[in-house]
Amino acid sequence: MADPATEYRIKTAFLYNFAHYTEWPGSFNDNFNLCFYGNHPFGAYLDHLREKQVQGHAVLIRETSDIGALHDCQLVFVGRNRMVDLKEIIESVAGKPILIVSDNPGTIQPGIMLNMDLTKEGKIGFEADLGVARKNGLNFSSQLLRIAKNMRNE
Repeated sequence: MADPATEYRIKTAFLYNFAHYTEWPGSFNDNFNLCFYGNHPFGAYLDHLREKQVQGHAVLIRETSDIGALHDCQLVFVGRNRMVDLKEIIESVAGKPILIVSDNPGTIQPGIMLNMDLTKEGKIGFEADLGVARKNGLNFSSQLLRIAKNMRNE
């Protein structure tokens, strides 16, 4: 099992790379809004992302418990404590180019596009659901998909 501090430092880098290697239709208005719905253990690791850019736009970290606020996000991380709201979240952003990410142990849940998890060896890997991403107008680069441990295309 990975040290939680190391785990979330690495998962923060994964979030940035997910954003960097995802193709969105059109362009963003101002900032790249990286939103966190529910509790999350990323803490101060997110400070590093505030210095980054995605497609030439500054990364803005937003935390919310309002599903309606997710419409202004480009990437939404769904905290484990809010997975109970997943169906409502997915319905709310259906057809919009919003990347939905989680780190739910086990397997990727329906509607989640990218799910981070620990491998048996204690390393961080991720699963991708290409079908859901494409339905929402998103494409993942081949560089990102090359390192996915599992892919769905439903």
